[in-house]
Amino acid sequence: MAVHDEVMPKMGEINRISRAIRAQMDTVPPIDTLLKLQQLDLLIRLGKAEESMMVWMNELEVLDDLRATKSHQEILRYIDSEKKRIDAVRDSMTASIQAGEAALGKE
Repeated sequence: MAVHDEVMPKMGEINRISRAIRAQMDTVPPIDTLLKLQQLDLLIRLGKAEESMMVWMNELEVLDDLRATKSHQEILRYIDSEKKRIDAVRDSMTASIQAGEAALGKE
């Protein structure tokens, strides 16, 4: 949960960056398709990072529920697996935020 608590506040950053990129897209001339595609790619990456956090939170099982049905070893394996999943969420969120900020010139 420490990793979750570290990156959950960054959901606001993802939202802010996404809004800024959308606003920026409105100012790009229609002929500049490469820039529009790059911006669209960033929006997709930001959206996927945000979605991965929501999926992880929705799929996370309550420890007390696990204790009722799983052995100690099974619980440890589950916790290890979830640690890897939330680390991947953190990495996705961090990378997409960095890419978004770079595109907005806020590196």
